[in-house]
Amino acid sequence: MEYNKVIMTVVTFGDPQHRRDPHVWGRPAALAVLVGYEGLTGLLNILFAAATLLVVNGYWQIAPLSALRSLVMRELAEDPQDLLFNWLAGNLPRISPDDTLHLAWLVCGFGLIKLAIAGGLWFKTKETRLAALAVFGLFAVYGFWRLILAFSWWKAGAIGIDLFFIYYFWWALPRHLARDRALGA
Repeated sequence: MEYNKVIMTVVTFGDPQHRRDPHVWGRPAALAVLVGYEGLTGLLNILFAAATLLVVNGYWQIAPLSALRSLVMRELAEDPQDLLFNWLAGNLPRISPDDTLHLAWLVCGFGLIKLAIAGGLWFKTKETRLAALAVFGLFAVYGFWRLILAFSWWKAGAIGIDLFFIYYFWWALPRHLARDRALGA
């Protein structure tokens, strides 16, 4: 019985006129999902950047790319005609430590922006909505530019997610918020 009370305080379904409008902790469910997604990916970006910074600066002694590169070179020394190791030798990323450091700080900044947007959308939705539209618009424009340079289905999917966020923040979220105000929520 207590479990049902907890679930009903977390997920509610508006008034009898809008039974199909689920809310999570008093916010539209779609907004809660998007905020959770942005918060989680922002946190993962920051953790990835921190791990990369620890590796590059020598605090964390893991160098998987250099270990893989040395394995590939050893195998190629034994058999120069090996197709797999020749392909790996030609396709392993060659990024300098300075470039890696720059990219790690860039990814960390990107994660912080995503966390700020997630927090702002949850606590100050109306004020943050325009900033989120601008940020996701910039992400989509940059994604289209990168997609034109080199097509990838992953890039196309990321652009699709950005376009969905733009649609939601521009079109659906104002309707949810207006309905909540009309209901007195």
